[in-house]
Amino acid sequence: MSDAGPFEIDFDIATIKHLGLQMYATLPPVIGELVANAWDANATEVDITIPETQLDDASQIVIRDNGMGMSDQDIRRKYLIVGRDRRDSEGTDKTPPPLERPIMGRKGIGKFSAFGTARHLEVESASNGAVSHFVMDYDKMLESAQRRRAEFPPLPPTGAVNKGTMITLKRITKYRTRRISLELLRRGLARRFAIIGAQHRFKVTINSSPISVEERDMQRLLAKDADGNPYLWRFDEEIKAETGWHVSGWIGALD
Repeated sequence: MSDAGPFEIDFDIATIKHLGLQMYATLPPVIGELVANAWDANATEVDITIPETQLDDASQIVIRDNGMGMSDQDIRRKYLIVGRDRRDSEGTDKTPPPLERPIMGRKGIGKFSAFGTARHLEVESASNGAVSHFVMDYDKMLESAQRRRAEFPPLPPTGAVNKGTMITLKRITKYRTRRISLELLRRGLARRFAIIGAQHRFKVTINSSPISVEERDMQRLLAKDADGNPYLWRFDEEIKAETGWHVSGWIGALD
């Protein structure tokens, strides 16, 4: 547990509302932002645990990775800085060796996506044998809106994290009247992250089931005509002759 006092964040509540509650009103983009953070932390595995029943007050969503993790100082000087541009502050657009991946995150705002679906964002992260643990409480941020600073006390380690970072969404406000569609979530993550797979050393699982490259294939869902042919239109157009730029892809119709 940190001995340097509470974790502090300076913020503008209108910005947090816009970046959390308004921009991320459904679960797939929220999870997507947290998976992108795991990629930027050089994680090779991300394990997501989602309730398969209708949610209640005790329900939790857990995103756990085996990345670099964050030290106490990383959290204070980097993670909790709103609008921090990692590329500018670190002078590179790559993650550290040995992976040296292109950085996905921008402006240090992805963490606030969680407030689109939950009131509590619990962070537990291990780096070089030390574990930092705290909860970002959205209601506390609302109470501190005029002061523009919120404080979150450090918590004892749970013992569940010895490498990487575990994010737990608690007090979930969405999906109280229906179950979360795991199929839609899996498909959304498969489509967003072309880097999922052995080639890029990035494995993402949901409830212990790995997301596969095949789940990215939307064409298998297309409606078909009477002869069994999918409603599919392909295009490959030169859009600027002097540069040689092309736009290619397809458009299809679902049932």
